[in-house]
Amino acid sequence: MISYKSLSLVFVVSLVLGLVVFCTAGNLTPPSDAIQDGQPVAHMKTLNEVEPRTLIDQLPFVISNSGSYYLAADLTGGSGTTGITITCSQVDLDLNGFSLKGGPGSWYGIKSVGLGLDNIAIHDGIVRGWGYQGIQVGATDGRIYNVSAYTNGQIGGAGIDVGKRWLVKDCVVVANGGHGLNTSTEATVENVKASKNSGAGLRVLSYSMIAKCIAKDNGGHGIWVTYNSTVKDCLSDNNGNHGIYVEYYSLVTGNNCSWNNSAGIHVYGGWNRIEKNHCVRGSYGIQCHTSAKRNLIIGNTVMAAATAYSPTTNDRVGQILKWSGMSQAFTNYNPWANFEFEPL
Repeated sequence: MISYKSLSLVFVVSLVLGLVVFCTAGNLTPPSDAIQDGQPVAHMKTLNEVEPRTLIDQLPFVISNSGSYYLAADLTGGSGTTGITITCSQVDLDLNGFSLKGGPGSWYGIKSVGLGLDNIAIHDGIVRGWGYQGIQVGATDGRIYNVSAYTNGQIGGAGIDVGKRWLVKDCVVVANGGHGLNTSTEATVENVKASKNSGAGLRVLSYSMIAKCIAKDNGGHGIWVTYNSTVKDCLSDNNGNHGIYVEYYSLVTGNNCSWNNSAGIHVYGGWNRIEKNHCVRGSYGIQCHTSAKRNLIIGNTVMAAATAYSPTTNDRVGQILKWSGMSQAFTNYNPWANFEFEPL
């Protein structure tokens, strides 16, 4: 008679054999391209395939070939040297969260050399302590983003100085010896914070857009634009000269300019539209230079400035409504009106 234990043993053995069969390896014959001339062929990726970029591990360094470059540690430049020199177009320079530090007597942190360069990107790191300028790249059509440039230009240079048609975004420029940021024409400058620079916080040439920036505690103007530009939704506070200095054919709208030493907004030239700005304190709220003409000034608010509005006879200004002359509730005033809150 077959016992219960015998049946159990038969069942267990059958189950184990079934699992062995089920788990049997597949075809162990190597593919046809795995062996060549009787030797195995390597199928691993090369280091360049895994990290297809060039490491910068010492200064000075010259980028003379287009491609992608990166840092893997903080690097310090010595006296009489430029940290990284770029002599070609189409370069991506990833600071990778590290710092390029200039030693005593150093020159530029990053500098381009040569005519006709374009398409250079610099991003994600810190450039500080260089004697002439932090970044000076005269190429066109470039990008700088997520970069901090501070304490550069002890002899009067900018933190960041770039050429035509650059995008400068999400950067910080602090305590540089000249302007915080200096750009050529057709720039887009967004979300840049400039403070404690000896010159202007942001100096941007013609046909440019400046938006959502902060300029505070700079020695010169907070934001300085020349021709055909837009300054929008920025804050300019406690700067040594004007909060915003604008020359010709520009739109200045939605900005907050407070406690600047001279004017909240100074209009040097003509054919500008100054609209919906908020200016607090200073010698002037909105001031037009004596040579200014054909500027349109509407919908602004000035609070507690020594002189609220100072247009020329050739400018056109919306009705100025003073706090002391307004009723508590009003609904039918001129929609283009400017407002003035007199000093207490």
